[in-house]
Amino acid sequence: MSTRRKVEPASGVVVYFASTTSRSGKIPVQDELFPTTTPVTYKPVTFYADNLTFTQGTTDDLVGQAKSARTQVALAKNLLPWLSLGIGIAFIAIGIFLAVKTSKPESTPAPQATGESKPE
Repeated sequence: MSTRRKVEPASGVVVYFASTTSRSGKIPVQDELFPTTTPVTYKPVTFYADNLTFTQGTTDDLVGQAKSARTQVALAKNLLPWLSLGIGIAFIAIGIFLAVKTSKPESTPAPQATGESKPE
């Protein structure tokens, strides 16, 4: 059994595959003229043989998928950490802003601002 694969290294997509498998053995064969008097001989026989290979259309399609996956892997590897860092900083800033805003005690308005007069 022999197998050949070609894999796009960044994404791991298999772009070419060829496999050949053969199973063989020996079967006992008796002489046709004198089956009972001659010794049994063994004849080699192939039980199973196949040859699996991607067609050119499949290979072209997989090469296109590999190019797309390589772009996506590079984008996720380079953009995703910076994006998550930026979102984390934004959430921290929003949290600090909300914490400062809610921790200030509410002050009562001055009587001049409400239009009431001071009791004397």
